[in-house]
Amino acid sequence: MTDLYHFYIARKSEFGKTCETLKKSIQKIAWARTGVALFSFYIIYLAFSNTNYWYALPPVIILFIFLVSRHGKIQARYDLYRNLEKINQLELGVLDNSYSAFNEGESFVNPHHEYSYDLDLFGKGSLFQFLNRCGTAIGERKLAQDLLMAQPTKDSIAKRQHAVRELAQDVEFRQWFWAQGHLLHDSTLDNEGLFNWLKESDLLLGKTIYKVLLVLFPIVSLVLIGFTVYDYWTYFPVLLLFGTLQMAIISFKSKVITRTEQALSQHKVLFDKYAQLMNKIAEAKFTASYLLEIQKEARDASIRIKKFSRLVNAFEARKNGIASMFGNSLYLYDFQCLYRLEKWR
Repeated sequence: MTDLYHFYIARKSEFGKTCETLKKSIQKIAWARTGVALFSFYIIYLAFSNTNYWYALPPVIILFIFLVSRHGKIQARYDLYRNLEKINQLELGVLDNSYSAFNEGESFVNPHHEYSYDLDLFGKGSLFQFLNRCGTAIGERKLAQDLLMAQPTKDSIAKRQHAVRELAQDVEFRQWFWAQGHLLHDSTLDNEGLFNWLKESDLLLGKTIYKVLLVLFPIVSLVLIGFTVYDYWTYFPVLLLFGTLQMAIISFKSKVITRTEQALSQHKVLFDKYAQLMNKIAEAKFTASYLLEIQKEARDASIRIKKFSRLVNAFEARKNGIASMFGNSLYLYDFQCLYRLEKWR
C-alpha cells in the first residue's frame, strides 16, 4: 500500500510539473498571437498609404496561422496531462477507500435482472464503481454488459483474467487511455442524428441514374471548360447553363444533404478522438489472446474511422459558399461527398 501511495504521488507530481510548463508555453503563445494580430492590423493601416506594405502581410498571416495551430496542439497536450494528474489523484483517494469520484453506474440498475439488483452490481459502493476506470461512456456501457453477462464460460473467464493480469502491469497504457478517453465528453453528446443516418436508406447509392451523373457531369464540365478556354464567347454561356443545371439538380435534395451534413459534422471531432484511442490499442504490444482479438477489431475500426473523418471533412467544405457554388456547378460536389459517405456506411 505504501509503495502504491508513493507511486501515485510521484506520477501526480510529474504530470503536475509538465502541466505547469505547458501552461506557461500556452500563455506565451497567446501573447505572441495577440502581438502578431495587432502587427497585421498595423501593416494594413500602413498599406493604405504605401501599397508595398501589402507584401509584408502574407508572411505575418502565415505566422499567425502557425501560432494558432501550435497553441491548439499544446492545449491538447495540457488537457491530456491534466487528466493524467487527475487519475493519479483519484487513485490516491482509492487507497483511502474513496470511490466517489468514479461513476457508480446508477443508470444500469435493473430491478428485474435475475441477480444484478440483489448483488449490488450498480449504484453507490457497487462492484461497478469499484472496477470503473472507463474513459468513455461507451466503455462504461461495455463494462455494465460484461457484469450482466448471463453465463460466462470457463474459457472466457480465463481469457479475461489473462488480459487483466497483462494490463495490470501496463500503468502507462491504462492511465493514458483513461486520460485521453475523458477528453471525449461523449456522454453529453446526442447521438440520435448519427444513429438515424446510419439506419437511413441510401439516397444515391445503388441508383444507376446518380452513378452515371456523378461520372458523366464532371467530364462534361471539364470538356466545356477546355472549349471555353479555346473560344470564350461561344462556350462560356453553355458552361454557365450546364452549371446552372447541376445546381438545380442539387437543390432538389438540398434539405436532406444539409441535414446529413449537420448530423455528421458534430460527431467528426468525437470520431477523430476515438481514432486516437483505436490507434493506441493498435500500436500496443499485447500477448493475451483476448487483447489480441480487441486489437484486431481496433485496427479495423481505426481505418474506418479515419476514412469517415476524411469524408466528413470534405463534406464540410460545402459550408464555404464560394467553394460550394463552384463545386456543385462543375462537379455535383454535394452528391459526390454523400455518395462516398453512403458507400462507407
